[in-house]
Amino acid sequence: MEALNQVTSPMFLLPAYGRQYRTREQVLRDWQGGKDFQIEGGPYCSIRDLDLMHKQFQNIYILYDRGTVLV
Repeated sequence: MEALNQVTSPMFLLPAYGRQYRTREQVLRDWQGGKDFQIEGGPYCSIRDLDLMHKQFQNIYILYDRGTVLV
């Protein structure tokens, strides 16, 4: 049952190294450019890890100052 919960529950990423974003476009530019983000309560990651993250989580969101971005 725990594995099923992981696949259906979302994963949240935070900007790494104190970066802050005001727009969705800024978030996506850095994500697509390979910048690091931090898994909430966990290690750093980037777009290069997306396939691995999608094996465990269906929806992955980046949190920023004005909301979230689905990646």
